[in-house]
This record gives sequence, C-alpha cells and structure tokens, in this order.
Amino acid sequence: MDGPKSAIALLTQKPWTPVSYGYDDNQDGSIDGFEESITDCEKDDHYGFGIDGSGFFDDKNISCGNGISEMPFTWRFINEETLVFLFEPVKIPGLATRNLSCTVMHKIKTAV
Repeated sequence: MDGPKSAIALLTQKPWTPVSYGYDDNQDGSIDGFEESITDCEKDDHYGFGIDGSGFFDDKNISCGNGISEMPFTWRFINEETLVFLFEPVKIPGLATRNLSCTVMHKIKTAV
C-alpha cells in the first residue's frame, strides 16, 4: 500500500480549477457568499504545476476578455512546503488529492 503523497506530488498531479476566491472581510478563515469575487469566466480556468517548477495558466472555454488565454509561470515551494512562491508567497492551508486551498496575505497600510 502506498503512503501519503508528498506536497509536490499532490500539486503537480493535475491542473487545478478555481471554485472560489475573495477577501475574507470577517477574518473567519473562509470565503463567505458576501465575500466571493470569482466570476463565471474564471470557473473553467486551469492552473497547472510542473514538477520542474514550470507552470501554465489556461483560460479554457469562457474567456474573461482580458486577451490572455494562456500564460506560463514559474513556481517553487518555500517554508517547508507550506508556501508556494508564484508572483508572491501564497500560503497553502490545505492540499489534498481533490482540493487545493491557497491564501494570499495582504497588509493594508492605513494613514495615521
């Protein structure tokens, strides 16, 4: 019997399709309906992660109209595979065979 898959094996096993994203206004650790920002054209997008650190974005069938249908990117695990560095560090609070949860932390500066 095989043991649990490594983080790299899970992340690179298939292209990932977003189902939800938004800003966690009430800071309860999940995106509630009123915080949801995903649009229909983003729900068929694919993000693929290669074992070699390469990646790809594919806009698929429903275009968001931004002129970008495919785009390569690079990635790497950092901080003992708890973060993926894409364009900025992205926290991975959940990674399983069927689910990938990502969190981007933004600091907001306020004027005093």
